[in-house]
Amino acid sequence: MRKKIGFISDWNYPRGKVYIAKIMMECLKSYHDVFLFANSCCTPITDEFNIISTIRINVFAKPKEKDIVQWIKQNELDYIVLIETGQWDNDYSLYPLIKKLGVKTIAFLEWERFDESIIDIYRNVDLIICPIESFYNKCLKLNLTNVVLINF
Repeated sequence: MRKKIGFISDWNYPRGKVYIAKIMMECLKSYHDVFLFANSCCTPITDEFNIISTIRINVFAKPKEKDIVQWIKQNELDYIVLIETGQWDNDYSLYPLIKKLGVKTIAFLEWERFDESIIDIYRNVDLIICPIESFYNKCLKLNLTNVVLINF
């Protein structure tokens, strides 16, 4: 059964987390409806990041909560994948907001920016994707049971 999967990520800025989002979306788009809520960093989308014609993209420089809620409801999303969301600006407010809307949350988190002081937020995420084994093991030691290791 096709699911509606939304991604929240930076976009069109050639760096790791953008490529992770791109790879994941390209892998899923044949089997699911994929949407992107993109932080464009106020720059135009380059050709490299404008090739995913089957993915509907909404671009915002700094999204407001109401914009994200509207995007989720408009697209009737089943899951949202947050790519390092909150890890760079210490704003983790999207996680409980999305859960409140009844949408499953998946977080792709970076080991170096993992903040143990907000462990309860991480516990409430439906799934945490750990990109390296040492990070996965650290999550297990913190009694996080909602983690999976996917080596990138």
